[in-house]
Amino acid sequence: MNGAANLLLQLAPDHAPPPIGWWPPAPGWWILAALLIVAVVLIVLWLRSPLRRLRRAALQELQAMQSTDDDTALAQALEQLARRYAVARYGRAQVARLSGRAWIDFVCARGGDAWAGAPGLALLQHSYGHRGDSHRQQWLAGVRGFVRHRRRDPRRRAGGAP
Repeated sequence: MNGAANLLLQLAPDHAPPPIGWWPPAPGWWILAALLIVAVVLIVLWLRSPLRRLRRAALQELQAMQSTDDDTALAQALEQLARRYAVARYGRAQVARLSGRAWIDFVCARGGDAWAGAPGLALLQHSYGHRGDSHRQQWLAGVRGFVRHRRRDPRRRAGGAP
């Protein structure tokens, strides 16, 4: 047994292995970095989409209009905002020819349900300077619903021009 102890004394002292370096990262970290970059790019593209920007700008303008006390000025401003949004969203060819009841029906069919019936007709009357019943809350709700409406244009689903 004395010989075995002698052999153990000849061994080098214990030492720890060198610490693991931080570079190059493991494959999992490369995959995570690639996924993070793709996610950031997709979020930026999603936030910068033209339709989202258009919707955001229209809602901000609508928010600024709510403090107007004059019903005629509010009706004119809402009518112009809704028309500008409709031309930008649905195209001049589809929107420019609409007036009166056809315009109200167009807005109602695309989320502006609050304009249906008397509120829509009162908006048209007020926007052209005629006095009548005021439906301020329905007018604002109609434009808000029209702008927030997310149903896609049928031309886009069929693969047509945007």
